[in-house]
Amino acid sequence: MKRLYHIILTSHEEVVRRDEEDIRHATNFLALAAFRTETEVLADSIMSTHLHTVVASENPWAFIRSYRMSYTKYFNHKYGRNGRLGEKKIYILELDGLNHIVTCICYVLKNGVHHLQSPTAFSYRDCTAPFLFMKELGKSRPSGILTNIDDIKRHLPRVREIPKNYVMSSDGYFLRDSFEDILRVEGYFGKVNNFLHKMAMSPSDQRWENEQLSEDTRTPLITLEVLERGFSDEEIISMKKKGDGYYYRPSAPTDLDICKYIDNQLLPQGKTVYSISDKQKIFYLNHLLRTKQIPLAQAKRCLAIKEKSDKK
Repeated sequence: MKRLYHIILTSHEEVVRRDEEDIRHATNFLALAAFRTETEVLADSIMSTHLHTVVASENPWAFIRSYRMSYTKYFNHKYGRNGRLGEKKIYILELDGLNHIVTCICYVLKNGVHHLQSPTAFSYRDCTAPFLFMKELGKSRPSGILTNIDDIKRHLPRVREIPKNYVMSSDGYFLRDSFEDILRVEGYFGKVNNFLHKMAMSPSDQRWENEQLSEDTRTPLITLEVLERGFSDEEIISMKKKGDGYYYRPSAPTDLDICKYIDNQLLPQGKTVYSISDKQKIFYLNHLLRTKQIPLAQAKRCLAIKEKSDKK
């Protein structure tokens, strides 16, 4: 019997999505892992350092390990890297109770907002939110959709089988409404206005907890502390304060912006952050801090400068 789970893969000290190609492969590997393991993906959010997803599965471990293996092979080959990608521990939480499920899905959909990557969930491309209630919100699929299997395979590594219902955008992304259970998620919200109301609520709004407390369920209260594993107390407080989109600054460089600057402009041709010396990394670190005026933690993770023990 399939049960609902929230899954998170983290890599707080090392960016694991350095450009759009990486995000495209992460999206497609997620879709293919779901197919291989007979898992239904309800919602996801792909970030530069972590992945959130809500799934219905008989074996969530098989699903997330399949995804992780595929993406790690791709990333390590592309950047000349070795070893496990991300922290060792995978966080899997079984979900039960309508309000707990809805709260978890909302937090996943709004992950880009919590991390100041977008002003709303709908403007963050790499999550499920833009595909929900599309008709009611006056939106439609992008033009130039790829449905031919041969055309789709050109954007993928070698794969044996692709489901007939999977379709791609013209730039090579599997569309989430072809591999995710969009109707089921919409059913949890009922009406589009309820969905919009939830999307507008601040993560610090007490109603999130009050609604969950009304249920008799084994699932613990869904909060940012539970879902955002590995972030410090100070970072969680900041997410609660700034997670309503008001503090979003489009001028602030993202991890992708910094990584693309490093890979395309700073590093010598043919080099990656994994093929340069520690001394060179420190040189580039100082350059980023001086010229880009970004936080030290961001500069370090974009250069893959890891300080903590890798036994997590």
